[in-house]
Amino acid sequence: MTYVVVQRTGFMPYFLSAWTDGIDSWDCLRARALTFDARAARRIANRLNARRPTAPVPVVVEALR
Repeated sequence: MTYVVVQRTGFMPYFLSAWTDGIDSWDCLRARALTFDARAARRIANRLNARRPTAPVPVVVEALR
């Protein structure tokens, strides 16, 4: 199973589309989202949430169907 890292802000979700050395890029199209295994996706989401602990909307991991 593959997973994506997503940040749901209001009605528009943003998917992680680039991740290099802690530099992240987000896109609203799921087709451009990076896919990960569960362990990698959770690690990246945890790192992003730790970097912005007061963010109003946390980064989460969702399974692709």
